[in-house]
Amino acid sequence: MAHIPYVFSLCLGVISVGFSSANIFNSNPSTGACLCVTSSIAQVFDKGCGNAVDKAVKGQCLKYYGLRLTCGDKQYFRCDIVGKERWLEAHDLELSGASKCSKSICHSRSLFLGL
Repeated sequence: MAHIPYVFSLCLGVISVGFSSANIFNSNPSTGACLCVTSSIAQVFDKGCGNAVDKAVKGQCLKYYGLRLTCGDKQYFRCDIVGKERWLEAHDLELSGASKCSKSICHSRSLFLGL
């Protein structure tokens, strides 16, 4: 019985590592990586340092085109949003497993507010 709390806490530690999230500011994901929105609502831009043209919702996962742009203290990542090239800010994104971008829901127009 003395070993049960130890095993339980070890399992919780592994689980928490698996679900940890951090934005991708100053990172350099590989082209084709899966990036997921972490903010409740994230602005989508027509270009890096450009104008907001839409919004994405938390949990939406996007394929990264492999281009990052820094403007002042903000970084923008170019992603595929329903076949369109759009940009999102680094603080709204996290790197995720490729399986999240392979699901059909990742490309659903209904997850974007203005498309």
